[in-house]
Amino acid sequence: MALGHTAKVRSGEITELRDYALLSLRAWRSAEGEVAIDYDIVPAEEQPNPYYARRLEEAQSRLATLKAMKAEEAHLHSREAHEKAHTAWSEWTREGKARRARTQGMLKKLKSWKPPSPDLAELKDFMREELETALAHEALDSDPPKPSRPAARKHLAQALEQAERDVAYHQGKVEEEESRVARDNAHLRALIASFGE
Repeated sequence: MALGHTAKVRSGEITELRDYALLSLRAWRSAEGEVAIDYDIVPAEEQPNPYYARRLEEAQSRLATLKAMKAEEAHLHSREAHEKAHTAWSEWTREGKARRARTQGMLKKLKSWKPPSPDLAELKDFMREELETALAHEALDSDPPKPSRPAARKHLAQALEQAERDVAYHQGKVEEEESRVARDNAHLRALIASFGE
């Protein structure tokens, strides 16, 4: 199947090299990040994706909240965080056991199955290998340790450290996004200028 921009050339919808180049630029950019392309939109200068800016605001807000916490609030925060972690841990271990049981049950059923013809014996072998591989992969995933509940003061210190790391990470991502947009817009302007417009 032809890519969207080449299909438009083949159909005659696009006849100008400039238009084809602009659509091709989008396909070329998307190869890096596997971005879905809307070929009906003529490329205009991009704006930074607001995702990391939102995440940065959330992280800064969380950091400010943590810094302003009093001892009683830190105690409640510690308890809530421990309850969330324990719930997630319980779900993880429960689901892991259920996956293993379902896979082992299917393997048991498969072993007792008699293929209706000799050539389907290869299918049975393939199915068995897939289930055994899944079980082996499952065995490599060790369950995380049961979460412990640190003292409120220690929990708050850890939460502050994590919030500061989150702020720094998202700040870096915002800067990367702004740099990417500037580079992509420079490509777009240079491409358009190369057609004398």
